Amino acid sequence: MHEYEFRYVVQDTTPFHLQDIFPECTVQVQPVWYVKPHFRYKNKRLETKHIVSTEAVFYDGLWFKWVHSIETPHISWSSLTHKNFLDAAGNFQCPFRNETRHVWTLDNQAQVYTFAHPDGTYRLVFEWEYGVFFKPIKKFDTESLLENLGKYWQVYEYFRSFSSPPYRINETFSRKPVTCVANFQGLKGVFAHKLDGTFGLVYSFPEYIKEKWEGGIHKIHKGISLGDGIVFSAEKLSNGTVVLLDVYQVRGFPTAQWNREIVLMNFLHHLSLPEGYEMQKYCQRVEDLPMIRYETDGYIIHNTTTDKIVKVKHTHSLDVVYMDGFFWLPGKEKPGLYRRFKALEKGLQNGHVYEVSVKNGNVLRERKDRFIGNTWKQIENILEKQSWQGPTIHEVVKVIKTTKRKCKSKAT
Repeated sequence: MHEYEFRYVVQDTTPFHLQDIFPECTVQVQPVWYVKPHFRYKNKRLETKHIVSTEAVFYDGLWFKWVHSIETPHISWSSLTHKNFLDAAGNFQCPFRNETRHVWTLDNQAQVYTFAHPDGTYRLVFEWEYGVFFKPIKKFDTESLLENLGKYWQVYEYFRSFSSPPYRINETFSRKPVTCVANFQGLKGVFAHKLDGTFGLVYSFPEYIKEKWEGGIHKIHKGISLGDGIVFSAEKLSNGTVVLLDVYQVRGFPTAQWNREIVLMNFLHHLSLPEGYEMQKYCQRVEDLPMIRYETDGYIIHNTTTDKIVKVKHTHSLDVVYMDGFFWLPGKEKPGLYRRFKALEKGLQNGHVYEVSVKNGNVLRERKDRFIGNTWKQIENILEKQSWQGPTIHEVVKVIKTTKRKCKSKAT
């Protein structure tokens, strides 16, 4: 069965006593034991609980976990599951981890419980179960879902003053793809100015911020924070200002796709920003966007339903590699077949990537954050939006010279 639930967890070094926190509560003691990786005994029932996905959802100023799991009771286990359980429980000296929960059941969907964690701290957990289903849910009413969660604000309000448990951030995230389109026709989502800077990721911890920019530039700023365990996508402008664009991850979990509009329109707008940081301004209509004092070369449209991002540029451009007086473009049809056009500027550096205007072929800037140019698919997509008006593009075959190794004859 597929289970979906919201979860919010905090920790402290001293025990949580539910009846002191919530005088009206009735507490039950619930023993739970676990055997790695997915077996547990709870409510007098042996079962497997496999976490399918965990996503971060922003609501009412807090980052909840949205957990999708599959629970299978012992009676429905396959022979392989039985074998795996016997292997896990029988081949180790101490296979069980025991946990004693003190549980306050609010209703048939929500509960609060506390327990002692093996790391020596104590955890306080709020859980709200959305439901149990035979198949995974494809679509659900997100507005109604969050409104139901909000009914318990007086309970989870107490959680705000405590810190989150330890987490591990994934620092291997890549940027979300951005597709170039010709105009706004048929586009849905929120609109923003397309900033002309260097893309990067900003990792915020309680006492410092780490920045990683394209081109291999890393920076650490101590004594400032944008939140606990939050990873932002960002654009660094020529004057050093960092503009936060989106939230990719919170305390080790990706942000939920269906929560995107709240993240862009609510969370970012209410951040307390240190000096040198700003947030991207999103609007429901392009006409509502404010004037901007920074470099911009078009618009970004972020579809908050699909999480797809597209751009509409004022003047289209190509990122191409310079070599020996020419800009080189990859060929589509055959390996070794390239396209190139004459560079109009002097003093360019071999092997470097430059952004070149489609309108006239002039260099707009050096792309110090890139090591390769656009792919042929990207180039075709761009030239469909605006035809090439620069120097003539010629097809050439790039020949790689090789030296033959002389063979020494063996003496007989």
